[in-house]
Amino acid sequence: MRILYVINNINIGGATDALLYIVQNCTTNSRKIICRNNYLQNIEIVEGSGKLIYNTFIAESYDLIHYFKAESSVLFDELCEEMKRKNRILPIITTVCQYPREFKLRLTPNEIQYNQQIVFIDKHAYNCEYNKHIPTERKTMIYFGIYYDEIQVQKYNNEKAVKATSEIVFGRGSSLNKCHRQIVDWFNAIDIPDKRFFIVGIGDKAEWLKKEILTYKLEEKIEIVPHLSFDNWLEKVSTFDIFLYQIPLDSYSSIDGTMQAAMLFGKPVVYYGSESPKELLVQGESGFIATNKEEFIRYATLLATNAELRTKMGEKARERILTEFNWHTTVEKYNNMYEQIILSDLTMAELTVKFKTGYFIAKLTYRIRYDFVNLFPKDARKKFKRTILGLMGK
Repeated sequence: MRILYVINNINIGGATDALLYIVQNCTTNSRKIICRNNYLQNIEIVEGSGKLIYNTFIAESYDLIHYFKAESSVLFDELCEEMKRKNRILPIITTVCQYPREFKLRLTPNEIQYNQQIVFIDKHAYNCEYNKHIPTERKTMIYFGIYYDEIQVQKYNNEKAVKATSEIVFGRGSSLNKCHRQIVDWFNAIDIPDKRFFIVGIGDKAEWLKKEILTYKLEEKIEIVPHLSFDNWLEKVSTFDIFLYQIPLDSYSSIDGTMQAAMLFGKPVVYYGSESPKELLVQGESGFIATNKEEFIRYATLLATNAELRTKMGEKARERILTEFNWHTTVEKYNNMYEQIILSDLTMAELTVKFKTGYFIAKLTYRIRYDFVNLFPKDARKKFKRTILGLMGK
C-alpha cells in the first residue's frame, strides 16, 4: 500500500503526534507527508497546497490519502476544489484529532462529503452532537494505543530501584495549557510528610506556575522538567510512585499518551478533568477519577499511604493498556481500513438540509464574532466599557 499522509499544520501537539505515530507504525510502502505549514523544521515534510496533494497522488500512484484533522481545514478544502475541477473522487480517510469545542474544530461539509471513512479516537468525540450528522457507515472509532518497545519497557521494569527513603514521588506530563491553575494548591494539600512532584513537559514560559510554587514555599518539593524525548520521558515515568493528572475541565485531551505511559509502567493514576481520558481508567481498579478537589486529595493521600494498593492498582493499569489500548491493535485496525477503502467503490456522502443550515449559521456567527474581536481587541473593548460606565455615572 502507498499512503499519502496530509495534515494542515505540523506542530507540537496531538494531531502531529497522532500523524507521526501512524506513519512510523503502519505497514505502508510510503511515508510521504504533505502539509501547509511546518513549524518543526527538523522533520522532513513537503509543504504545499491541495493541488500539490492531488498531483502527487496521481503522478506517484498512491493508493489512499490519510488526512489528520485539527484546527484548520484550508488544505483539505483546497484538495476538494481540485477534485471538483478534475471531476474525480480520491480515496480519503480522516482521523479526527480534536473534540469540536469551538467552530473551527468542527468537521466541514467538504470533510464529511469527501471522506470514505472518518475515524474518531475517543467516544466523547464520536458521540458528540455535531458529529451525529455523519452517516453511520462512514464513521468509526479506533483508540490510539501508546507505542512502546517491549524490550525497553522490560528493561525499566527490571531496573526498578529499591526505595531508600519513604518519600513518595508524584509525577505528570503535559503542556502548560493542560496544567490546572490549582495544581500546586492541590499537591500541597496531599496529607503526607515526605513527598516530591515532577511536572514534566513545561517550557520556560511557566511564570504563573513558578510563582505558585514560590507562594507555597515548595521549591524543594516541586521540580519543573522541560519537554523530554520519548525515551527520556519513559525513563522519568518509571521513577514515579503515583501519576497525578488534573487538567482544566474545558481543555481537550483525548486518549492521553502521557497517562497511558504511566499506566504501562504500572503507575496508579489519580485523574481530574475533561471526559476523554476517563476512558482509560476503570474507577477504583486501574485508577481513580476525582470529581472535585476533595476527592482528588483523598485518592492521592490514600495511594501515598498504601503501598499494597499502589502495586495492585498499578498492575491493573498496566494490564488495561496491554489489552484494551494495545498499539498493535491500533495499527492493525488502520491497516485493515486502508485495504478496505482501497478496494471499495468511492462515493460522496449525502448531507442533510438540517446539517447544511446549521453549519451555515454557525459559520456566519463565527465570522461575525471573529471580525468583531479583530475590530475591537480586548483592550479596546475594556476601554469602551469604561467609557459607557463613565457616561452612566457608574
